[in-house]
Amino acid sequence: MKKDILRTKMLSIIVLVLALLFTVSGIDAAAASKQVTLRFGAWMVSAWVEPFQAIISDFEKSHPNIKVKFEYAPFAQYWEQLQTAVAAGTAPDVTLMSVAYLIDFAKRGAIVKLQPYVDRDLKTSDYYIFGDNRYPDKEKGELYSIPIHWVSKVLYYNKNLFDKEGVNYPTNDWGWDDLLAAAKKLTKDTNGDGKVDQWGFLVDTGFVENFIWQNNGEILNKDFTKCLLDEPAAREAVQFLHDLIYKHKVSPPLARASSGGQAEVLEDMFQTGKAAMSINGSWMIGMYRDIKAFKWDIAFLPKGKRRAVYAGPDSLAILSSSKHKEEAWEFIKHFLKPESQRILAKYGTGTPVLKSIARSKEFLDSELPPEHMNVIPDQFPYIHRSYFSSKWFEWISAMTSELDLAFMNKKPIDQALKDATAKVDAILATTR
Repeated sequence: MKKDILRTKMLSIIVLVLALLFTVSGIDAAAASKQVTLRFGAWMVSAWVEPFQAIISDFEKSHPNIKVKFEYAPFAQYWEQLQTAVAAGTAPDVTLMSVAYLIDFAKRGAIVKLQPYVDRDLKTSDYYIFGDNRYPDKEKGELYSIPIHWVSKVLYYNKNLFDKEGVNYPTNDWGWDDLLAAAKKLTKDTNGDGKVDQWGFLVDTGFVENFIWQNNGEILNKDFTKCLLDEPAAREAVQFLHDLIYKHKVSPPLARASSGGQAEVLEDMFQTGKAAMSINGSWMIGMYRDIKAFKWDIAFLPKGKRRAVYAGPDSLAILSSSKHKEEAWEFIKHFLKPESQRILAKYGTGTPVLKSIARSKEFLDSELPPEHMNVIPDQFPYIHRSYFSSKWFEWISAMTSELDLAFMNKKPIDQALKDATAKVDAILATTR
């Protein structure tokens, strides 16, 4: 009898302890066993698919009650699909959020304010948290998306071509004149037919803002209500790039053409070995690692009157229509764990937002190119605030189309900048 009473008491204690454990951890036993499917929507470049799938797989293993349905598409196509899905009430639970769209989505109430989750669960000083993820104010606003990695513009260079022509590799102290001097030596008619077939540099409308900033200019004013492209500092920077094409003849007329606001590559002449230098995003590292024909590396952007470089995050946000917001937040947090950050770093998707990984030997001293991966975090102090705001994609498309005309010599620079300013101002007026 005493044994039965003792056994009953022991079972009661075990049940009580288990109940307390579940209560302390905030997990309800019934909820813990409930199967949930999260839909994760994203735009993808080919080099990103494998690491994202690996992180999703790890998440599902550590959260056996949560399955993730990964839905992705190319950038422009994805955003068309997502906006249609939001309007129809069929949006995914979590989305890879572009800072170009964050303000508009937050204004519409389409994404969840994440600041309460962040305050509860994260030590933000451990991460690169960008103001572009805040709304309504970049500096003091609340977070609506959480960066998982970040990218910046860097100078790519073909080491084989530099060695062949006896040109010293770019240094982090290079200025605009150094870029031009090297580009002249690297531009060649290699087969003697009177046409250049090896270019020293590629001018691309996708990096014009960096040169404007370096010349102490701006594209928009501080409150994003007026375009400043028609100011002398911006005009001088655009003229320098135009001269690289038509005066110094070290770059083809245009490496890209705008298509609905998204730069469409006509040919990546750096990747095919036809250009010695190119400024592009660090997101290209994963793709350029497939290059077998030559060795390459990266350096700081050449500086003008000052250093300035674009950098920004790719982030995750929770859609307001999600019925699984806590599970969605768990999924986001999983991307911030060291093991997930290592996966992103390994595949070169971007620079880890977890500072300890971004500055780790395993990230900076990878056996894969580039040799000087430290260039990306080392440029962090020189990041210039960008202009992500309502209707960003609309006005940036208008600006880019005019710059394209200038760089293809189809419109004088002064006229192109004047027309771009008028178009951008008209779009900005509709956001007020």
